[in-house]
Amino acid sequence: MQNEHWPPTTGHGTLWLLFAALAAAVIIAANMAGADDASFLRRGKRPGGCKSAFLGAIRHSRGRLRHTNNGGAGRGAIRHSRGRLRHTRQRRRPMRILYPIFADISRNQAVVDFAAMKRGGIAAVAIKGANGAGPPEPHFAARVAAAKAAGLQVGVYLFGTGFRPVADQVANLDGLRGGDGSLVPILDFETNPDGTTMTAAMAAEFAAIFYARHGFYPALYLNEATAATLAAARPPSPLRPCPLWVARYPETAVAVTTLDADRELAGLLGAWPGGVVAWQYWGGEVGPEPHACPGVAGPCDRSVLFVPPQQVAALWAQLTTPRNGLPTAKGIWGKGV
Repeated sequence: MQNEHWPPTTGHGTLWLLFAALAAAVIIAANMAGADDASFLRRGKRPGGCKSAFLGAIRHSRGRLRHTNNGGAGRGAIRHSRGRLRHTRQRRRPMRILYPIFADISRNQAVVDFAAMKRGGIAAVAIKGANGAGPPEPHFAARVAAAKAAGLQVGVYLFGTGFRPVADQVANLDGLRGGDGSLVPILDFETNPDGTTMTAAMAAEFAAIFYARHGFYPALYLNEATAATLAAARPPSPLRPCPLWVARYPETAVAVTTLDADRELAGLLGAWPGGVVAWQYWGGEVGPEPHACPGVAGPCDRSVLFVPPQQVAALWAQLTTPRNGLPTAKGIWGKGV
C-alpha cells in the first residue's frame, strides 16, 4: 500500500533530513577509514580507529596476506626478499666468513716480499723444497726464514716423483724441514711433466714411512679428480688418513666461504677421513680473476684454509703433532668448531 505521508510535509521533515545527512556522513567516514587503513597497510604502519584489531605486523608472503602478532605498533621494516615483500622485525643476515688465504711459492716466483704478503692478508705460505730426492729449490732456506720472520705460518712441500727408493724422498723432506717441527710437511702428489710420476702405491708408501718416523701423516696435495678416485677406492686407500689440500678451479669468481666450499667440494666433504684442510681455488693463471698476490711479482697459486683466521696457528700445531689413529675432524677440517 502506498505511504500517503511520504515525503513528509510537516515539522518531522527536518528530522528526516538530519537523519539522512548523518547516515551519509557515517558511510563517507567509513569509506575514508578503509582508505586510510589501506594506506597504512601500504606504508607498513599500524592502522588506527576501527581497524585497531590489527595489533601485529602484516606481511606479504607467497602471494598471501598473513597476520602475525609481534607485540608492537609498526615495529620492523619492509624489505624485499626474493621477489616478495615481507614485513618483519629488522634482522641481520648471517655474515659469510672469509677464510684465511694460503699461498704457495716456488722458483716460478722470482720476487717475494713476505712482509707485504702478511700485510696483504696472507695467513700462511707453502714453500716448495725440492723434486723427489733432488736438491733444494733456489733460496729455499732464506725464504723459509723470511716467511717465519714476517709472522706467516709456513709449510714445506716436496714434489713427489717416480724416484726409488721412496724412503729417500721421505728423507729429503725431513732434511728440508731441518728439525723445525713448526713446518708443516706436504707431499705434492700429481703428474710430473718433467720425468717419472709418483704412483698412488708410492705415495701410500711415502705416507706410511713418514708416519712411522713422526707419528703423524704429511698433508697431501692433489687435484679433485684424483682425490675423488682415492676416496671411492675399495679397499680404502692408505692415503685417506692424510690431511687433504685439494685443487679445484671454479670457472667463475667465488666468495671463498663455507657455502662455496660445500658446493665446489661436495664430493669430498665427509668422504675423506683425514679431513679437507685447504682448497686451492686458483693456480697461477688458472681460475677466476684476479691472479695477483700481494708481495709476489706475477701470479701465484692461492688457497684457503678451512679454519677461522684466529685458529690458523692452532691448525699448524695440529698438523705437526704426533697423534694416535685418525684425526677426529670429518669433511672440512675443524668445521663446526
